[in-house]
Amino acid sequence: MPKLELKNICLLALEENKAEDVLALDVNNISTFADSIIIASANSNRHAKSISEKVIESIKRNKETLLGTEGHSESGWILIDCGNVVINIMKEFESQKRPSEASLTPRLWDTMYSMVKVRIIL
Repeated sequence: MPKLELKNICLLALEENKAEDVLALDVNNISTFADSIIIASANSNRHAKSISEKVIESIKRNKETLLGTEGHSESGWILIDCGNVVINIMKEFESQKRPSEASLTPRLWDTMYSMVKVRIIL
């Protein structure tokens, strides 16, 4: 069986764990830090935690690189950084709010900026 691409590994794990409103953005032409940004919603903090754990498990099982995670389930937002692929999992309500500037790292600001830039281009 051929090896799955990292983006497809993540998308499959999100689908298998019932992530909602999954959106995969190809940002390789406009971003210097990632080729793909994946955004998904969860219906609760517990669901977001479960989804993130399963995505991380799948990444490790497929021997792909995991650079780190940010956020936590209690905040309703979790970011999984795989280098070329960045996954944002947000509780449905949290995905409609703007996070406070204090909670964002420079890399996350880059991610958020790229997402806005992609929306403007599309």
